[in-house]
Amino acid sequence: MLFGGDNWKRRLEKELVSLSSGDGYREVTYNRLKELVDPPSERLLAEAVSRKILEGRLRVFYRVLSPKKVAIEKFDNILDIPDQIVDVSTGQPIDVDRFRNVEAVYVSDRAAEH
Repeated sequence: MLFGGDNWKRRLEKELVSLSSGDGYREVTYNRLKELVDPPSERLLAEAVSRKILEGRLRVFYRVLSPKKVAIEKFDNILDIPDQIVDVSTGQPIDVDRFRNVEAVYVSDRAAEH
């Protein structure tokens, strides 16, 4: 952990403001948010992000990535992701591993409208 105490909550708020400010579309992946916020645990970050989603301040979607990390398709619900999908970069079907090929992506409610 780079920073101590409850500063991670302030950093989370700063990132939420950054996501919703400006005119352009902005997004952040869960892993990048974890790096930026540096929470004391992943559980605390997941709980805080879940609260922000319930409050309507964030939206989440799930992006399926090819083995080469090329974005293939996005889904609003993780349960909608098929077990196999065509990798658009190769034209070949790949088996989707939800731990290696799927990333959670967050956008502000405002940015999601763009």
